[in-house]
Amino acid sequence: MVLLVAGILAAAWYVVFDLFLMDPLIGSRLAGIPGLNAQPATMWVVIGEVVGGLVLASVYARTRSIFGTGLKNGATYGVYAGVLIHFPTWLFMSVYVGWPYGAAWAMTIASIVNVTIAGGLIGLVYEKMGTPKTA
Repeated sequence: MVLLVAGILAAAWYVVFDLFLMDPLIGSRLAGIPGLNAQPATMWVVIGEVVGGLVLASVYARTRSIFGTGLKNGATYGVYAGVLIHFPTWLFMSVYVGWPYGAAWAMTIASIVNVTIAGGLIGLVYEKMGTPKTA
Protein backbone atom coordinates (compact mmCIF):
# COMPACT_ATOMS: atom_id res chain seq x y z
CA MET A 1 0.00 0.00 0.00
CA VAL A 2 2.84 2.39 0.88
CA LEU A 3 4.50 1.75 -2.48
CA LEU A 4 1.27 2.55 -4.34
CA VAL A 5 0.70 5.79 -2.40
CA ALA A 6 4.33 6.86 -2.90
CA GLY A 7 4.21 6.05 -6.62
CA ILE A 8 0.94 7.89 -7.18
CA LEU A 9 2.20 10.94 -5.25
CA ALA A 10 5.39 11.00 -7.36
CA ALA A 11 3.26 10.63 -10.50
CA ALA A 12 1.02 13.51 -9.40
CA TRP A 13 4.11 15.70 -8.95
CA TYR A 14 5.38 14.62 -12.39
CA VAL A 15 2.05 15.63 -13.97
CA VAL A 16 2.12 19.04 -12.27
CA PHE A 17 5.74 19.57 -13.35
CA ASP A 18 5.26 18.47 -16.96
CA LEU A 19 1.88 20.06 -17.65
CA PHE A 20 2.23 23.31 -15.70
CA LEU A 21 5.87 24.09 -14.82
CA MET A 22 8.03 22.74 -17.64
CA ASP A 23 6.97 25.27 -20.26
CA PRO A 24 7.43 28.38 -18.08
CA LEU A 25 10.75 27.10 -16.72
CA ILE A 26 12.54 25.85 -19.84
CA GLY A 27 10.06 26.04 -22.71
CA SER A 28 12.01 28.83 -24.41
CA ARG A 29 15.11 26.60 -24.49
CA LEU A 30 13.16 23.79 -26.12
CA ALA A 31 11.02 25.85 -28.52
CA GLY A 32 13.50 25.74 -31.39
CA ILE A 33 13.83 21.96 -31.48
CA PRO A 34 11.99 20.56 -34.54
CA GLY A 35 9.19 18.13 -33.74
CA LEU A 36 9.37 18.74 -30.01
CA ASN A 37 6.41 21.10 -29.95
CA ALA A 38 3.93 18.34 -30.71
CA GLN A 39 1.40 18.11 -27.89
CA PRO A 40 0.85 14.50 -26.81
CA ALA A 41 -2.58 13.57 -25.55
CA THR A 42 -2.86 14.33 -21.84
CA MET A 43 -3.96 10.73 -21.25
CA TRP A 44 -0.57 9.44 -22.47
CA VAL A 45 1.29 11.99 -20.38
CA VAL A 46 -0.59 10.85 -17.27
CA ILE A 47 -0.06 7.15 -18.07
CA GLY A 48 3.67 7.76 -18.58
CA GLU A 49 3.92 9.74 -15.35
CA VAL A 50 2.12 7.03 -13.35
CA VAL A 51 4.47 4.37 -14.69
CA GLY A 52 7.49 6.61 -13.99
CA GLY A 53 6.29 7.40 -10.46
CA LEU A 54 5.67 3.74 -9.67
CA VAL A 55 9.08 2.72 -11.03
CA LEU A 56 10.84 5.45 -9.02
CA ALA A 57 8.96 4.42 -5.86
CA SER A 58 9.69 0.73 -6.50
CA VAL A 59 13.42 1.30 -6.75
CA TYR A 60 13.29 3.46 -3.61
CA ALA A 61 11.42 0.68 -1.79
CA ARG A 62 14.30 -1.68 -2.58
CA THR A 63 17.03 0.83 -1.63
CA ARG A 64 15.52 2.83 1.23
CA SER A 65 17.66 0.97 3.75
CA ILE A 66 20.62 2.70 2.09
CA PHE A 67 19.11 6.17 1.77
CA GLY A 68 16.74 6.24 4.75
CA THR A 69 13.27 7.74 4.90
CA GLY A 70 12.04 11.30 5.17
CA LEU A 71 12.22 14.34 2.92
CA LYS A 72 16.00 14.85 2.96
CA ASN A 73 16.89 11.18 2.47
CA GLY A 74 14.26 10.73 -0.23
CA ALA A 75 15.56 13.82 -2.00
CA THR A 76 19.09 12.39 -1.82
CA TYR A 77 17.77 9.24 -3.48
CA GLY A 78 16.07 11.48 -6.06
CA VAL A 79 19.34 13.23 -6.89
CA TYR A 80 21.08 9.90 -7.51
CA ALA A 81 18.16 8.54 -9.53
CA GLY A 82 17.81 11.79 -11.47
CA VAL A 83 21.48 11.87 -12.43
CA LEU A 84 21.43 8.19 -13.34
CA ILE A 85 18.36 8.60 -15.55
CA HIS A 86 18.58 12.09 -16.98
CA PHE A 87 22.25 13.00 -17.31
CA PRO A 88 22.94 10.51 -20.09
CA THR A 89 19.46 10.69 -21.61
CA TRP A 90 19.27 14.40 -22.33
CA LEU A 91 22.93 15.06 -23.04
CA PHE A 92 22.96 12.23 -25.56
CA MET A 93 20.14 14.08 -27.31
CA SER A 94 22.68 16.73 -28.31
CA VAL A 95 25.12 14.09 -29.56
CA TYR A 96 22.82 11.67 -31.37
CA VAL A 97 19.76 13.72 -32.26
CA GLY A 98 21.29 17.15 -32.69
CA TRP A 99 19.58 19.05 -29.89
CA PRO A 100 21.17 22.40 -29.06
CA TYR A 101 23.67 21.86 -26.25
CA GLY A 102 22.03 24.47 -24.01
CA ALA A 103 18.62 22.84 -24.40
CA ALA A 104 20.06 19.46 -23.45
CA TRP A 105 21.58 20.96 -20.29
CA ALA A 106 18.34 22.78 -19.42
CA MET A 107 16.37 19.56 -19.75
CA THR A 108 18.98 17.63 -17.76
CA ILE A 109 18.95 20.06 -14.84
CA ALA A 110 15.16 20.48 -14.82
CA SER A 111 14.68 16.70 -14.91
CA ILE A 112 17.12 16.09 -12.06
CA VAL A 113 15.34 18.71 -9.95
CA ASN A 114 12.01 17.08 -10.86
CA VAL A 115 13.17 13.63 -9.72
CA THR A 116 14.79 15.09 -6.59
CA ILE A 117 11.42 16.54 -5.53
CA ALA A 118 9.64 13.29 -6.39
CA GLY A 119 12.20 11.36 -4.34
CA GLY A 120 11.64 13.68 -1.39
CA LEU A 121 7.89 13.08 -1.60
CA ILE A 122 8.44 9.32 -1.74
CA GLY A 123 10.74 9.54 1.29
CA LEU A 124 8.04 11.44 3.20
CA VAL A 125 5.44 8.81 2.40
CA TYR A 126 7.73 6.06 3.67
CA GLU A 127 8.49 8.06 6.81
CA LYS A 128 4.81 8.64 7.58
CA MET A 129 3.32 5.33 6.38
CA GLY A 130 6.27 2.93 6.38
CA THR A 131 6.49 -0.25 8.39
CA PRO A 132 6.65 0.54 12.09
CA LYS A 133 9.84 -0.53 13.83
CA THR A 134 9.58 -3.24 16.45
CA ALA A 135 11.41 -3.02 19.77
